[in-house]
Amino acid sequence: MEEIAVAKGPKGETLLYLLSDDDYDRDDQRTLLLQFEILPFAD
Repeated sequence: MEEIAVAKGPKGETLLYLLSDDDYDRDDQRTLLLQFEILPFAD
């Protein structure tokens, strides 16, 4: 993963973004963006 970001969502939730870009293959480039919602720890 090349990038990481944390932001607040519209309802106040915590969002985690991960971004990866395949720079090694000029013919078949791919960008992958993942988004996760971080939930509070529950007992």
